[in-house]
Amino acid sequence: MLSSFSVRCALFPLTVIKTQLQVQFKNDVYKGMIDCGCKIYQAEGVRGLYRGFWISSFQIVSGVFYISTYEGVRHILTQKGCGDKVKAVFAGGAASLVGQTIIVPFDVISQHIMVLGMNAHGQKINPLGINTAVRKSELAVQIAKEIFRRDGPSGFYRGYTASLLAYVPNSALWWGFYHVYQGRIYFLLFLNAKLTQFSNNR
Repeated sequence: MLSSFSVRCALFPLTVIKTQLQVQFKNDVYKGMIDCGCKIYQAEGVRGLYRGFWISSFQIVSGVFYISTYEGVRHILTQKGCGDKVKAVFAGGAASLVGQTIIVPFDVISQHIMVLGMNAHGQKINPLGINTAVRKSELAVQIAKEIFRRDGPSGFYRGYTASLLAYVPNSALWWGFYHVYQGRIYFLLFLNAKLTQFSNNR
C-alpha cells in the first residue's frame, strides 16, 4: 500500500492532465500536455494538479484485495492440481476483476472532480450541477450524492464493462507471461552456474 501510494503521489498530476486533455474539444483550452500542466498550475497552484487525489487514493485498498484474490485463487487451483501457467492466468484475471469492482466507483468520482469547473466550448464543465463554492473536501460527497440521486448504484459503475475488458485480460496475460519468463530465467541461471562450476573444475 505504501509503494502504491508513493507512485500515485508522483504520477497523479499526469492523470489530471490526461483527463482534462481528453475532455476538451480539439485544442480549445490546452495546446498540449505541458501547456495544460502550466495553465492548471498558474490558475490553482499545486493543489490543481492533485484534484481528486484523496478520493482516488482509496483505490490503494483495492491493491490489498487484488493480491489477496490472486493468492487465494492460486491456492484453490493448486489444490485442484492445475499447472503454474493456468494458475497464473486465472488468478490474475480474477484479481483484476475484484480490483476493478472496487476501483471504478472511486474513479468515477475522482474524474468528475478533475474536470469540474474546467473551461470547454467557452463554458465551465459541471454536468452534475454541483455547487463548486463548497470546500474541496465536500465536493466528493456532493458528487457521490448527485450520481446516486440520478442513476442509483449503477451510476458509480459507468465504464465498468470497458474497464473489465481492458484490465482483466491484461492482468491475466501479465501474470501468465511472468511465470513463463520466470521459469526461463531460473533455467538460464541454473545453466550458467553449472557452466561456471564445470569451467572452474577444469
